[in-house]
Order: sequence, then structure tokens, then C-alpha cells
Amino acid sequence: MAGGKYVFDPKKEKEVDERVEFMIKWVVDHKADVVIDQTNCKMSYINKFINGFKNTHDIEIVEFYQPLWKLYFRNCKRWIQTGKWIPFKVIRTMVKNQRKLDWETLRQYFKVVDK
Repeated sequence: MAGGKYVFDPKKEKEVDERVEFMIKWVVDHKADVVIDQTNCKMSYINKFINGFKNTHDIEIVEFYQPLWKLYFRNCKRWIQTGKWIPFKVIRTMVKNQRKLDWETLRQYFKVVDK
């Protein structure tokens, strides 16, 4: 990120994803607990974990629901305190993706905890 402006580069994103997946697998294989903050709650991302760990590890998913107004408020507060800003469009997309999750499928493979 240069000068606070993020420019999407699919090649770099793929490299980051591969490194993250490698590190998670390594840590899990060494019997450590892992917390994965999957902000972009898409089934395609979560399916990677289902396919990679469903038969070999105990996995718990914790659903954190926050109303949209609260996320906007926290974003404004973050901007005032740190200067970091997430566009509202990005926040709306994340909330929309979370609502689209197939919780029935997730409950088949994982213990799902509502917070």
C-alpha cells in the first residue's frame, strides 16, 4: 500500500492467499490453535477450510453479527483515531456476503457459535 491508496493486483493477492494458506496449514499441523479472521465472508473462501481440514481437525466457526449502523460508526471512530478508512461500499459488501453464507452447510462440518 503506497501513500494510503490500495491498488488491487490479482497476482499479488494470489501470492498472499497462498502464503496465508501455507502458514495456517503449518501451524495446524503442529497442533496449535488458530484463529482465522475471514473478514470477506464468502463461501468460496470458507470452502477452502472445509476441504482442507474437515476430516483432520476440529474447527469452530464463530459468527459475529453487527448491525450496519454500528459498523459505520466504528469505521468513523477508527478514522478519527487512526486516520484509517474503509469505504462504506466495502463494509456493505462484507455484510451482504455474510448474510449469503450457507449456514446449513457450515453446521454440517463445523461447530457454529453465535456471538
